Amino acid sequence: MGTDRYPQRAAAAALRFELDLGHGLVDPFEVADRLGIEVVRFPVGDGSIEGMYRPDGGGYIFVNSQASFVRQRFTAAHEIGHHRLHGDQAFIESSLDEPDDWEANCFAEAFLVDPVGLGRLLADVEREVSRMVAITCDAYW
Repeated sequence: MGTDRYPQRAAAAALRFELDLGHGLVDPFEVADRLGIEVVRFPVGDGSIEGMYRPDGGGYIFVNSQASFVRQRFTAAHEIGHHRLHGDQAFIESSLDEPDDWEANCFAEAFLVDPVGLGRLLADVEREVSRMVAITCDAYW
């Protein structure tokens, strides 16, 4: 699917280009720092909140440090998506049923696993799912 149908993917690609991140693995915590967004990791043992974005000042992202590291990376990228897509709105993630959250998820997916880079990596793999998974994991995790 092209970025024209999903502007969130275009926004993720634009941020990768703006920060000269290429098509491989990105560190959303480093990206937040480069954007002037403060990231706060704090444990929420009951898992009722995964993340939060507040636009105050340069912006703040909260990430539940009790979650797995892969989940923390996705949450940070999701919150960067809110920052880029929704600007001055604050978001608390306890439910992902809102359209804004769907948009931030699309942004995070395309930002963390770049479709162009993934396509290049998998260009020579012919429907060998185990190889596809291994290549993707090596490149993006």
